[in-house]
Amino acid sequence: MGLVEVGNDTGLEWTIGDVIDLAEEGALARAIRTVSELMALGEDDAGAWAVTAQLAPDSQTASLCWRQALRLRPGDPIALRELARLQALARAS
Repeated sequence: MGLVEVGNDTGLEWTIGDVIDLAEEGALARAIRTVSELMALGEDDAGAWAVTAQLAPDSQTASLCWRQALRLRPGDPIALRELARLQALARAS
């Protein structure tokens, strides 16, 4: 799957890394559940939003998640690139 991690500000790097590992091992349902639990803790975290974007079931949800990541980490190059890619795909379809 090749998930990338956007830096985060809450010290949850290991948890985000675990979610990435789960997704890359093919345990998508567990990865989504784990990141959802993280988000339910109230952690407004750019890294968690980035991982959620990459696990999103559709491009509209992914775009929303990338925008949240950018809100928390303005100018993040990965989030900007992915959001631009999704916007280009939306325009092309």
